[in-house]
Amino acid sequence: MIIDHPNTYGAQDRLTCGHCGGDAMLARRSPHPDLGDKYEIQIFRCLACGDEKHRTVDAAGQTYESVSCQ
Repeated sequence: MIIDHPNTYGAQDRLTCGHCGGDAMLARRSPHPDLGDKYEIQIFRCLACGDEKHRTVDAAGQTYESVSCQ
């Protein structure tokens, strides 16, 4: 079986840091504890200042909710 579009959960995304405007890259991924394995929590860390942004996405990489944290 060949899968044309594997579930990437938006793992290749780069975000803009809300603190300094630098590039934030994916640092950690884990299944969402309440929404199940069809969603995951991602932590992006800014390369410049180290600030973190957490987001929850579905298998297509669509944001379910987005919360900034420090």
